[in-house]
Amino acid sequence: MRYDFEVPGTTLILAPKGIPVAIRSILEKAFLDAMKTEAFQTVLKNSEFIFSPLTGKEFTEYLKKTSINYEGLIKEAGMHKSQKK
Repeated sequence: MRYDFEVPGTTLILAPKGIPVAIRSILEKAFLDAMKTEAFQTVLKNSEFIFSPLTGKEFTEYLKKTSINYEGLIKEAGMHKSQKK
């Protein structure tokens, strides 16, 4: 049985705050290169995942935007911490 709807999800790969730029660059390249492999792409295709890797400032902006969106949804549902009795 299949259902036709989307469930957004985010997978994060994080490093410690203050990591040297050189190390961050090496790790970022390794992950981005791995995501381009045939094996990874096959998993995406077979799972019907839509994949959009983000790094650095682009990822920070994504987090800010989605946080605002989800906060609005949580408030609309009456589940925000400010609405607790």
